Amino acid sequence: EVGTFPPSLLCTIMNRQSGKLADLALGYVRDVIEIMHAFILKVLGVTCPDEQICDKLVSVLADELSKRYREAMEQAKLVLDVERMNITTLNDGFYESLEETQKRRCV
Repeated sequence: EVGTFPPSLLCTIMNRQSGKLADLALGYVRDVIEIMHAFILKVLGVTCPDEQICDKLVSVLADELSKRYREAMEQAKLVLDVERMNITTLNDGFYESLEETQKRRCV
């Protein structure tokens, strides 16, 4: 329960609770990248039956796709870093609500 411990511990507890979140999130993004890449290759194979032309298209797209895949991973890492910062909330009413909950429990 959020109201059963001091607010100063909330951030520490949330960071420990979310310890495996990074691995899960980055694994999910990797899976999406792999699925999208396989899809792109499949579409190129179906729409471009000439293997040489298909290979040239893949080679033309490879740099841009790699760039986009890296950007997706970097964006996921940024979101994870922001989520795990030592900022408990930007909602001014949170601490008031937490304090009220703690007072009710003490009564």
